[in-house]
Amino acid sequence: MRSKSLILAVATALSITTVAAAATPQTPAWVNESNQDAQIVLKTFAEFAPEQAGQLGVDGLDTQATDLPPDISAKLDAAADADVAQLTALKDKATDPHLKQDLQILLDATTGFKRDNDLQHKYLLNFTDVPQLVFSGVRALIDPQVPEDRQQAVVQRMQAYAGMLAGRPPITDQAKALFEADLKRPGLVGP
Repeated sequence: MRSKSLILAVATALSITTVAAAATPQTPAWVNESNQDAQIVLKTFAEFAPEQAGQLGVDGLDTQATDLPPDISAKLDAAADADVAQLTALKDKATDPHLKQDLQILLDATTGFKRDNDLQHKYLLNFTDVPQLVFSGVRALIDPQVPEDRQQAVVQRMQAYAGMLAGRPPITDQAKALFEADLKRPGLVGP
C-alpha cells in the first residue's frame, strides 16, 4: 500500500506539534499556527487512508473507507503537489523561525512521500493487502475503547469494503484491477 510514506509524514506532523505543545503550559502562537498548518497534510492523509487517519485521531472518518481508483497514483501525486504549494506559500509568509522549521519538516515529509509514491509506481506492482486493510479498518472501530455509538459506523465501513454503497465497487475488485493493470506494465517487481 502506498500510504506508508503518507503515514510517516502525518506522524511527523503530529509529533512536531504535540511535543512543542506539551513542553510549555501556555501554547505559543506559533504552535497553534503549526497545528493548523499540519491540517493540510492530515486532510490529504484522511482522503486517501481514512482508517489510518482515524486511528491517529482525525475525527469524522468512522464511516469512510479506503478507495483505490485506477488513477490512485496520479491522484496521490496531485494531492501532494497541492499540499507542497500550500505549505511553501505558508513558509514564504512565515516569520517565526520555529514555524518555518515545522513547515520545512512538513514540506520534506510531503515531498518524500511523493518521491516514494513515484518510485513505487515506476518499479513496483501495485499490491494492496486487502485482508489486512479490512481487518485494521474494522478492528479500529470495534475496539472496546471506542465508544459504542462510534462502533456502529463499522456497518457502513464494511458496506464500503463490500461494494454495497452506490458507485463504490468492492475493495477487492479495486485492488485486483490495480494489480492486473500493473501486470501489463513490463519490468515491475511484485510483492
